[in-house]
Amino acid sequence: MKILVTAAAAPAGRATVELLRADGRCEVVAADPKGEDCVQLPMAEAPGYLDALQHILEYVDWAVIACDAELRMIIGHEVTGACPDHTLINALDKYRLYCCLPNIAPQAWRGCDLWIKTRTWPRTYSTPLAERDIITERLPGPEFSIDALYWHGREIASVVRERLETTNRGICSVAQVYHEHPAADVMRTVNDSLPLHGIVNIQCRTHQDGRLLLTDLNARPGGGIGLSAQAGVDLPALLVDMLLYDEPRGNATPQTGRYKQESHKTTR
Repeated sequence: MKILVTAAAAPAGRATVELLRADGRCEVVAADPKGEDCVQLPMAEAPGYLDALQHILEYVDWAVIACDAELRMIIGHEVTGACPDHTLINALDKYRLYCCLPNIAPQAWRGCDLWIKTRTWPRTYSTPLAERDIITERLPGPEFSIDALYWHGREIASVVRERLETTNRGICSVAQVYHEHPAADVMRTVNDSLPLHGIVNIQCRTHQDGRLLLTDLNARPGGGIGLSAQAGVDLPALLVDMLLYDEPRGNATPQTGRYKQESHKTTR
């Protein structure tokens, strides 16, 4: 069995490749425009990307598309392992995402509907925000990341991590892992409206009134997936279970505790 992982030189893709190779039950095809020991796949925006991807898909059994730009390109093309198009379209546009899930998302305003006005003299002018921008209410509380494996909308496993420290690229480097936590219910609510498939990730923050609100839906692995594996839930290995047996055979219950990863490698 062969599994393709794109963006294999970036943190999420690289960690996914390493976990699949450590599991040892499949052949991993690591693809990236620049990575060493990778199949050279053009940048998502480059001419020929879809043709090159389609060529690789002809000889693999599953694809982990680990980059948002590539997810945007595959909308309208059936790629085994990707979330449905409706989910991708909303996941890749935060304003659409928040409008789709108003009960669990922060209030948001589109840039094209807003102007910035100065409060006092001497700069008493108005400036429109860029159409691509949105403004959301501030969420001052703790931030959580949930890594999960879903199978055609069915939850196989999930791990809730409180993000305690992050790198300058926004990758979680220190996390507190929980066994049972309300943040998992946010992901289940997302799945009710936007069916999930494969290894996915969401992020949420705590509102000042205590509610957990969705901030990001990543229809791909998150950069901290190695922390979930360190906590005992190896999502790529569980993915292989599902492909081989149509049921999870590995551990799906995380061990609570504080975990740290250096770069993309994980240590307790």
